[in-house]
Amino acid sequence: EGEYEVQQVAISAAGCRDSITKYINIKPEFYFYAPNAFTPDGNRFNSTYRVSVIGATYFHFVIYNRWGEIVFESFDPEFEWDGTYAGKEVPFGVYVYKVKIADLQEQRFNFEGFITVLK
Repeated sequence: EGEYEVQQVAISAAGCRDSITKYINIKPEFYFYAPNAFTPDGNRFNSTYRVSVIGATYFHFVIYNRWGEIVFESFDPEFEWDGTYAGKEVPFGVYVYKVKIADLQEQRFNFEGFITVLK
């Protein structure tokens, strides 16, 4: 990340030379990925739900059921959800997530999506 001076020099077949100099700004890395399904069946593959986040200074992730009730919430980007709510497994189906994230430059992002719980 940072600001860099970049120069391009072109030389024609006849030997004519020209150049241009520009500054480019490379922003800090920011990345968010949320899978759209998981299978909380207790085997060792894909049994918990988690997201991938790079470069976040603020993180708030919420999962809702079809009635708009919050079934999971986390401020930790390293969370793992085991597919339970109030101590019981949630029914299979589609759930909605909403996430608010701020990057290293304090730019805010809001993402929404769906998570399918498969059994």
